[in-house]
Amino acid sequence: MDPTLVLPLAFLFNGATLALAFDGIVQAIYVLSTSKRTLTVAILLVNNILFFTYCCVNLAQITASLPNCTSLTYTANFFGHATMITLDALLLLKCWIVCRKNRDIGVLLLLALLHRLGWSICDMVMTYAIPVNGVCVYNQYPASLAGFSSADIICDGLATICAIMMNFHEFGSSVARFAAFVFKENS
Repeated sequence: MDPTLVLPLAFLFNGATLALAFDGIVQAIYVLSTSKRTLTVAILLVNNILFFTYCCVNLAQITASLPNCTSLTYTANFFGHATMITLDALLLLKCWIVCRKNRDIGVLLLLALLHRLGWSICDMVMTYAIPVNGVCVYNQYPASLAGFSSADIICDGLATICAIMMNFHEFGSSVARFAAFVFKENS
């Protein structure tokens, strides 16, 4: 890729993401100010605030001077993990609700979320950036990258498997009944 395009593309993608996160914040505040005060909406609000902050830190990191390289990298890494953990928490909470708040499934989903949290902590401890010869060099710890990525996949997989199992349990093969349920849950 042409190096002169990196900065404009970074600003374009981060700017678009900032706009989406800001819209999510406004919508969540509106929903919370009405009668739908739910934990899922509160998690969405927190997730969008974290995502908005993550994008701001990324933009600062891209344009930062070298003395700020290390601190901004740690900050971006923290907000990146916090954003993904709240998103996983939302996904797993919705899965638990769909599974009728089954205690055993809840324990399994909580363990998956704690697994993700553990890998996030490992990554924040082991991954770093340092200025070297005028460039901010990011050193991603390979094991934590594999760990938190696989933990996200585990969270997504568990939620998908639980949703499919509950779909067959509740609706059999009736696509119309399932579609009505999905519409009701997401409106």
